[in-house]
Amino acid sequence: MTTQYEKARKKAKLKLIDASLMIGISANDLGRIEKGKVQPSLFILKRMAYKYGVTTDFLLGVKI
Repeated sequence: MTTQYEKARKKAKLKLIDASLMIGISANDLGRIEKGKVQPSLFILKRMAYKYGVTTDFLLGVKI
């Protein structure tokens, strides 16, 4: 199952390793977030949204 985190990264046309470097976490940690094994901290969530060009609501799957 593809998570919103992975969808946003792919929408931004970033490889996992490149995105992890931009966000400031390891590729392993980002992969675990994308697989839904762990939830990102608020700091990481905000960085992901900024770097991917999406909202935090999008990443969290909030439907308005």
